[in-house]
Amino acid sequence: MKLATKILSTILVTGAIASANTLVTVNGKAITQQEVDTELMNATQGRFNQVPAEKQAEFRQQVLQQLIGKELIYE
Repeated sequence: MKLATKILSTILVTGAIASANTLVTVNGKAITQQEVDTELMNATQGRFNQVPAEKQAEFRQQVLQQLIGKELIYE
């Protein structure tokens, strides 16, 4: 397993324990499930539910990583 995946998994578990709605906290800013869902809907033009189930988890992971990256760059 890649180091980045291990780190992200740890962050996700820690974030999920902290709050059911907060997936992860990056430099004090919470990234919520709602933010991930909004980004997914925007990226798929509102058709995320039509994406094959086996791809949905992969897309969620990618979007979360992008949001984390944006926050790290912002800081």
